[in-house]
Amino acid sequence: MKRAVLFLSVLILSLAAFAQPKVAVLDAVLQKGIDKSASAAISEKLTERLVLSGRFIVLDRSNVEQVLREREFQLSGLVSDSEISEAGKYLGADFVVAIRVQRVDRTYMVTAKMIAVDTGIIARQASAEGEGRASILLALAEEAGDGLAGIARKPSATSDRKAAPRPASSARPADAASIGTRLYAGLGTGGQHLEDSLESETYDTIGFDLYGLVGLWKGLCAVGSLSYLDGSAQGGGTALSLDAGLGYARPLGILLPWVALKAGYVFLDWSPYSSVLSDLQYSLDLGADLRLGRLLLGGRLQVSLSAFADSGSYGLTALQNSFWFMAGWKL
Repeated sequence: MKRAVLFLSVLILSLAAFAQPKVAVLDAVLQKGIDKSASAAISEKLTERLVLSGRFIVLDRSNVEQVLREREFQLSGLVSDSEISEAGKYLGADFVVAIRVQRVDRTYMVTAKMIAVDTGIIARQASAEGEGRASILLALAEEAGDGLAGIARKPSATSDRKAAPRPASSARPADAASIGTRLYAGLGTGGQHLEDSLESETYDTIGFDLYGLVGLWKGLCAVGSLSYLDGSAQGGGTALSLDAGLGYARPLGILLPWVALKAGYVFLDWSPYSSVLSDLQYSLDLGADLRLGRLLLGGRLQVSLSAFADSGSYGLTALQNSFWFMAGWKL
């Protein structure tokens, strides 16, 4: 058990090192009449703010342009979210940032959208506006970049503005969509503690299971598992359980950690009893996975407790802990 907990801790720490999402920033799309030479400068300024936030791995823009040209994408023609999402797949990015610049009279507006490559949804959006000459666009790009990265800014004014701009607005990623539907198959090992009025023993177990996780709303998710554990090699019992419950998951880039509480039914076959015992089972899950495209690799620690009413006056209880090595697929 201690080894399983230690392994899970090392796994989570190792995966966290790769958890920052990869972001590609495209050239800004400018409204007709705005100096086209400002496009690259606006994108560079916004890229700078994302890098300084330390929350993203930002792809080099020269490499971004080269890859898209090799794939025959017209940078200035990427106007729809679906086209931008497709370009992000070629770049190996988790998110693509699209920037649009507009002008009404002497008021400029810079809008930036961070689009999730695997779903095509807008995960974050930020904007900034102000009055003045075209040179104000760099300050607006910086402000929009901070909004996109979730960096708080103090109100400021420049000589180019007649009024302070509206604070950049941003939306948190749609967690339920980021979680999606995830299906796993797992191999497990752990311990089985069986105790009744006659004896109390702990056995090693091995097993396999099927596990599902579905994002519902924000970080709330539904989970379910079908698990089989076998401790008979050491004199223990074999247990088949079916559980379902609710949990909380928080996407951290390509890493998804979660915690869940489940309830279900378990069937236990142990040699001291002449028949298969069954009763309710309650479980706690602590898990994490690493998403590589749609492929999922991870682990889960599960602790389950059940008391068997049909064991009669013997009052049998079972406490099972197991660590599962899981591989899965994000639908």
